[in-house]
Amino acid sequence: MDYIKNIKGEIVIAIDDTKLYYLFSNAEEYSELNEEEIKSLFINNETAYLELKYLQYDNGYKFSTILDLLIERELITKADNISEKIKRTNHIWNQLIANYEESVHILSNRIVLLEMEGSGPASAWNDTLFLIGNEEKFDLCSTRLGYLSAVERIEYYGLKDSEYWDSILVNGESIEGEIDDIKSAEILQNGIVSLLGNDEQWDISENKIDWRLILNSMLEDERTKKLGAELESIVFKTLK
Repeated sequence: MDYIKNIKGEIVIAIDDTKLYYLFSNAEEYSELNEEEIKSLFINNETAYLELKYLQYDNGYKFSTILDLLIERELITKADNISEKIKRTNHIWNQLIANYEESVHILSNRIVLLEMEGSGPASAWNDTLFLIGNEEKFDLCSTRLGYLSAVERIEYYGLKDSEYWDSILVNGESIEGEIDDIKSAEILQNGIVSLLGNDEQWDISENKIDWRLILNSMLEDERTKKLGAELESIVFKTLK
């Protein structure tokens, strides 16, 4: 078992080839324990842990959630660079984290067409409609980011396989709808109308869609400039 320390030199995570163990309580609960006592918590399974066998598509986001939890519990800060320390310590977790970081990078390069915030009696969220792909073909996705803390995510859903984790992207957004392999402006237009018409998310009828806002996003990006011009001609021809 290898131990990962924060910037203060305090052990906060332990790893082996199958599990990542982490402290779950607030920092003050461990403040009076020495290093050997902290190690004994991990050795005797008195801490929470994440098993590799539960790491499938959603593996990186579960790992990210654990780091968020440690920040919330004031056990680490972003400056601790825990991910890099783990990558240098264990090759299996190194590969997992590298895959996660690559997925985050790919998703960060998406073309956002529309965003909208919403709230209810006990929750708030942000909806996003975006394209991801290249000049040949795109996927159109509609997602929702719920503002849950890491503690809430872990306590509500656990870290084992579940419907929640299966529907979550690496940035924490849930997939509300998607249309794959879009190669023409006609298919894109129909897809946008379909996804925005979802009355459980956007609830925007076709005649209320802000096409100019969507087209501006597409025309400003070289990857979607050609498709955006084709969509523009179709949309405003239809509106005439």
